[in-house]
Amino acid sequence: MIRKKIESYLLNKLGPKYHWHHSTSDVFDSSDSYLERDEFKYILWLDRTYSLIKETPGHIVEIGVARGRNSIIFGHLINMNGDSSTRRYYGFDTFSGYTEEDLKSNKHLSKVSFLNTSLEFVSERLKKTNLSSVCSLIKGDIRDTLPTFLNKTRTERFQKGNCQAAMLYIDCNAYEPAFHAMELLKPFM
Repeated sequence: MIRKKIESYLLNKLGPKYHWHHSTSDVFDSSDSYLERDEFKYILWLDRTYSLIKETPGHIVEIGVARGRNSIIFGHLINMNGDSSTRRYYGFDTFSGYTEEDLKSNKHLSKVSFLNTSLEFVSERLKKTNLSSVCSLIKGDIRDTLPTFLNKTRTERFQKGNCQAAMLYIDCNAYEPAFHAMELLKPFM
């Protein structure tokens, strides 16, 4: 829809000369989805959300990474705001769909959802966008990986057991892992 509006605008603005030299396929391709209204609004919303933590020390922790869209957006926001020396994005996901435990306790979840994501796929997307240095991905059930991460991980940006989170972004559909993450991260917020 937006493509037709833009093409119509260009045709009206530039006349037949535009139409002769360009077609919609020359102007847009499938990677231009960020130009769609809803995707553009979403990116702006994440930017505004990020601005709320600008003065808050700590990292961004996301529960539920899927294909890594938020990983890329948050990674770019960290870099664009000059925070790469103090802030990092940590994304937690099974990278293989829902756990059996979550499927048993949540009848609205589907066994086939999110099977087309993998740690390798999202890692490659971060590599292609030059965000591997500010984005880390942690694979596994959050009930196992988050306690280990919070209590035993030591990085160049925090000491073991002393992670500080400026933002917890929950983007998963399973209640138990989301609640568990909130409870575990509360002392680190």
